[in-house]
Amino acid sequence: MKQRAVICTPVFFPQVNVESIPKVEACQAVNDCMQIWGCPQRIKIDNGLPFANAGNRDIPTLTQLWWIGLGIEVILNPPRTPQENGTVEGLQGICKRWSCSPKYGTMEEYQVRIDETNRIQREVYRIRKKGDKTRREIYPELWTGPNKYNPRDFDIQKVFDELSNRTWVRRTTNSGSLNFWSKSVYLGKPFIYHDVTITFDPFDCLWTIRATDGRILKEVENSIFTEGQILKNAGISKNSC
Repeated sequence: MKQRAVICTPVFFPQVNVESIPKVEACQAVNDCMQIWGCPQRIKIDNGLPFANAGNRDIPTLTQLWWIGLGIEVILNPPRTPQENGTVEGLQGICKRWSCSPKYGTMEEYQVRIDETNRIQREVYRIRKKGDKTRREIYPELWTGPNKYNPRDFDIQKVFDELSNRTWVRRTTNSGSLNFWSKSVYLGKPFIYHDVTITFDPFDCLWTIRATDGRILKEVENSIFTEGQILKNAGISKNSC
């Protein structure tokens, strides 16, 4: 069931462009939203910052790993296909028109107005094609759903299991090195400009690098990210989990 309603629209970021919002602040803003509305089953995002790595979209950000650890499915919108996100684009246009943004001089004033716009869109506006019902009447589970947000639900094993289902393909450099997840791994001169595959072992926490014929070239202990780094990015103390 598609629940098409504006849940939360924070506008207090001083940055002009969404891409400029610090990753930690953006992640924590989503946490604040989930604190009110609960955890969604899935989150769909675009291909750029602050939630995705624009240059390497197959590399999850710490925010994506945080969501995965909470049991949320992360979906990346296909590149250059805004029509795949038509509902969100349309709702943003509605919010902009209804909130009459030019009338408000400060972010605080605009936040109050857009919060009221969101409430009207969810709880007052009646949809003719849905029997003149409000979104709250159509989707009561948004207010009573069981998926409460609790940072303690984060499970690093869910992150490991998700990564173990993925395969990355990379080409080595002119020095026989491999650049992956902002790390450099040296394979040797015999492997200059070779295509390799990378997989993750969730039990031993090892990254396995293989040649195209399946031969294991190297196994590397996980030093790419830690549970502490994921929690810090989410603004969560490890003691609270």
